[in-house]
Amino acid sequence: MNSEIRRLGLDASFAAAGNEDQAVSVLCPICHDYMEDAKEVDCEGRHVFCGPCIKNVSDREKPCPFCRGRFSKMERPHALMRTLIEQIKWKCVNFEGGCSFTGTKKQLEKHLDDDCEIQEVKCPFIGCPKKMQRAPLEAHKNSCPYRLVACGHCDEQVCFNSKQTHNKSCPKFPVPCPNKCGKKVLREAVSDHLQKECAEELVDCRVSGCGESVKRKMMEQHEDGNMKKHVKLLHAEVEKMEIFQTEIDKLQSELDKQQEQTKTLHTELDKMKADVDTLKAQSQSRQLQSFSSSTRDILDVFVRLPDFETRSAGMQKGHGQYLESTSFLFQVRDCEGALSLVYRSPDPAWYSPSLM
Repeated sequence: MNSEIRRLGLDASFAAAGNEDQAVSVLCPICHDYMEDAKEVDCEGRHVFCGPCIKNVSDREKPCPFCRGRFSKMERPHALMRTLIEQIKWKCVNFEGGCSFTGTKKQLEKHLDDDCEIQEVKCPFIGCPKKMQRAPLEAHKNSCPYRLVACGHCDEQVCFNSKQTHNKSCPKFPVPCPNKCGKKVLREAVSDHLQKECAEELVDCRVSGCGESVKRKMMEQHEDGNMKKHVKLLHAEVEKMEIFQTEIDKLQSELDKQQEQTKTLHTELDKMKADVDTLKAQSQSRQLQSFSSSTRDILDVFVRLPDFETRSAGMQKGHGQYLESTSFLFQVRDCEGALSLVYRSPDPAWYSPSLM
């Protein structure tokens, strides 16, 4: 059944004046109640039923309950039929108790939920089992033991009949000091009270090495009665602190020395890097000078042409006669290595491979 469907048990006796005849036609032939989620079947009579009722029949593969004819489809009835079902007016289900309301099914539901003073309703407070007519309900709500009231300490909304239970856990409720010092403090502040102000709380002596614990209210008496002992302990602590300070000063001095050494090492390292850069620059300069010098040494080049003797036979020097050759390109492998060998040789000379 559709969860939104609300059955009110309506039958022809609940039809409002002037709606009696129409009311009969909008009652389900199966459940005899107001047609909810109406569905029309495709039997010969095109009969209309409650949606949930006829679906149950269809699921069991039974014929139309009205004419016993077979059907295979369920669909919404014609608009006129839907309007008739929705617009029929009904009396309030409490009409026998004196309620004079009349209205459609939807209007009747709202009337029962909000307005009908004869309708029996449950007390809205959780835990209350009371159920009564709406008229006296308001007076009951003002005195219901399950009504919500504000806690007088934390303002939390609590059930009236459980206020005492709430007070046993309320963080703002004042409780006596667990040490019975005579003061009342908020439950949430008990720990802070014991730690800072409770006269009956045991506290440790503030003098390092004393080791005694006394009630806070007796601390002044304890300090007066153990003054000599405390002075000795404090003197011993001062000596320890002086020793510690000496050690700290010594360590600081060592640290300063190490930092100075580190600074000196950085300075030396920077100087070494500068020296290396200078040496690299000098080396590159010497290489350039060497290359320039070697270039000057090889400016004079002698070229021998093939068949020179045969081609020059009969030519006379100084008579404007020349031998023409084709263009050629000098290409020497390992020039730098070859020059190096020439410089070390007692008879400097450099011979290239045959030119083609």
